Amino acid sequence: MFNTNDLVEMGQKLVKKSGAAVSAVATPVIAVSGAGSVAGLSASGITSGLAALGLGLGMVGGIGAVVIIGGLTYYAVDSMIEKLSDHES
Repeated sequence: MFNTNDLVEMGQKLVKKSGAAVSAVATPVIAVSGAGSVAGLSASGITSGLAALGLGLGMVGGIGAVVIIGGLTYYAVDSMIEKLSDHES
């Protein structure tokens, strides 16, 4: 069985990882919706946003850029959360 301290620690880890994951999803969505010639998340907005982020490689390059943006965001937010939580202890 788990004791209370284990459950609290598991909950804290879950919240930390969830914050990083939400940031990693939200940042590319915002980038795609704002980067294109048609703003928003309509079909034309996503298409133009991915093409704009693709920097001349089209939508496929944009998908690669979105994956990189998401991965870097997750790493950065996760690192910041870890450093801040280590600093508090």
